Amino acid sequence: MLCSACDPSIREWHGEFDRLHLPKGEFCTNAQGNLEHIATGKLCHEYLAEVQP
Repeated sequence: MLCSACDPSIREWHGEFDRLHLPKGEFCTNAQGNLEHIATGKLCHEYLAEVQP
């Protein structure tokens, strides 16, 4: 089963974890399969740690 962000037919956020949104077009999948910020080369969790209070 997919979460609601992956499967819109569910039409409900399950609330199991925080729903985070990344800036569109600023991330790519790196060689290890992780999300990487294009401009800085930081991994998704590193980027979010800096931009969130």
